[in-house]
Amino acid sequence: MKISDYIKQEGISQAEFARRIGVDRSTVTLWIQGLRRPASDMALHIEQVTDGSIHHDELLYPKIGNGQRDNNKKMISIELLDDDV
Repeated sequence: MKISDYIKQEGISQAEFARRIGVDRSTVTLWIQGLRRPASDMALHIEQVTDGSIHHDELLYPKIGNGQRDNNKKMISIELLDDDV
């Protein structure tokens, strides 16, 4: 189950969910939007707090369009340019 689905099911706010797991509401928002993923220890903590309703694998490896989990880590390359060139 996704965090957003759990929040709706429980009838709680993002802020309340964040309080229950011990993080900022903004962190929960980033997870819901898919801009960040929780660390593995936090994912396990969320699974415990939600009595297994949210499985840690769903948080760490969300499903992609074809229904499979995205287990790939993405690499970002940044090239720094020298202003003197």
